[in-house]
Amino acid sequence: MLFEIFGAELQTLYGGVIYPVAVAFQNHGIYADSKRLCHQAVEIHIAGTQLHAVGFQNRRHGAARNAGAAVVDMPQLHAGPQTLHPRKGVGAALGKPVAVKLKVDELRVGFLQQNVVGTLFGVDMTQLTVVVVVQKLHALGLQRLTRLVQSCGKVVHRGFIAVIKAIHAEATAAPANHSLSAQALADYASAATYDAAKYDDPNAVMPTTGANNRLKLADLTGVAYDDPKWEQLLDELTVNDLFSLTADGGYHTVGVESIGLSATEDCDGPTGVHSNYNPAAGPSYPGTVMLACTWNQPLAKARGEQIAKECAEINCAGWYAPAMNIHRSAFGGRNFEYYSECGVLSGLTAAAEVSGATENGLICYVKHFAFNDQDNYRQNNICTWLNEQSAREIYLKAFEQPIKAGGMGVMTSMNAVGPVWAGGCKALLTNILRDEWGFHGAVITDAVVSAWYMDGNLAIRTGGTKMLAFNITNEFYRDLNSVGTVTAMRNAAHGTLYALANSFAVTRAVSVPKWVKTTYAVDAVVAIILVAWEICAIRKYRKAKKEDEDTEQ
Repeated sequence: MLFEIFGAELQTLYGGVIYPVAVAFQNHGIYADSKRLCHQAVEIHIAGTQLHAVGFQNRRHGAARNAGAAVVDMPQLHAGPQTLHPRKGVGAALGKPVAVKLKVDELRVGFLQQNVVGTLFGVDMTQLTVVVVVQKLHALGLQRLTRLVQSCGKVVHRGFIAVIKAIHAEATAAPANHSLSAQALADYASAATYDAAKYDDPNAVMPTTGANNRLKLADLTGVAYDDPKWEQLLDELTVNDLFSLTADGGYHTVGVESIGLSATEDCDGPTGVHSNYNPAAGPSYPGTVMLACTWNQPLAKARGEQIAKECAEINCAGWYAPAMNIHRSAFGGRNFEYYSECGVLSGLTAAAEVSGATENGLICYVKHFAFNDQDNYRQNNICTWLNEQSAREIYLKAFEQPIKAGGMGVMTSMNAVGPVWAGGCKALLTNILRDEWGFHGAVITDAVVSAWYMDGNLAIRTGGTKMLAFNITNEFYRDLNSVGTVTAMRNAAHGTLYALANSFAVTRAVSVPKWVKTTYAVDAVVAIILVAWEICAIRKYRKAKKEDEDTEQ
């Protein structure tokens, strides 16, 4: 007998189309012409658009528990993260040889804990022949699929092994064509293609500059980003101040006397406090990947707190770390800097480390934002292509959590997102980072070593706040005195100053270390002793000289 189940979308979560059928089989068996049929004579044919199999483990029995064969023919089959009961599935010949044929256009297999096909059909896997005809296989937890293959008595030619090989080959194959499409070329952004008219408001008016509002940056500590006082402070900045704050950002922030901002330094990371531009340094810590391996958020926070204290000792207000990129390949040249291959684990660990540092007054520039998962060709504006789902679920997830935990800094990457440099990508820096995640802090570029595409004019108009640049000239920004450029520099300076106002660059929340105080005290005592000794020596000399003069007289 052929028993057919048809439906556009077959649900098995405590009801739906399949569940009543399963109950009927369980309680009454299968009948035809008032005669109970032998289960082995029954073939189950399920045809539908989608089958969602999450929750099968709660079924006492599957449909046609002892059916002779089962055929599933549908575009999508979802076997979700909850594993199915190994002996109570949509069923087939319990403990007897059986052929299971899956005709599926798209098979989604999530977090395999047991043998998916075995649990789905409730069969003895050593007796099973599996035929999989599938166009797309989505397998979260792919490493577990080896269990399925090893447990099966036979896996025919177009089975899981062939599918996995095909998917791997497709995923790792070099592009057949390295040329950009016509649309990508039209959207490509570089210094050569930059056009201010695409970004500037033609109706904007020149912002106020050089005002004397008698506000200092320290007055804005703890003040909300959109508080009117910020506009008054920004009005005090001259065009030269705005230029210096946004263009001259390589490992430091320039001082601005009018608002009481002293020059600050930034240091590199992420395995400690060190920089090629500052002779002072702290100890090196184990690689970041080892920290992630501990799954220990309190430990990560403690490391962030310690890094902040070390930075305070050498007057570094910014730390170019932690590094958030994903271990997309085991051969990544800087994997030791990055937490893991998992966006969630990376994000949770970084959130703890960043919160520990931020609470102690340090600006952490989490890097490299975003999709920077290889170092080859990154200085040549390599274009990274991906879909929104992978971007949000894997690569951006790592950054999102430390930002929402209170992070005040971001470093962009050298690569391009599609045809647009990440440091000048409005979709990334404005739409996602600022508008969606609510970020208000400083966004610095990676080192500007390829100015032909790492264009400062583009960066300050799309959400960036300063350039990690070294060769600064008056030509760094085009039309320096135009309304669009001054407005963009003002907006960028706002983000940098907001981060500095809430760091120990202003508050000096971290005290002077005890060993420094002790050194000062010892120096003072020694100085007093030397001065006293010198005074005594002079007095003794004068007294002796006077006695000699009296003797001569």
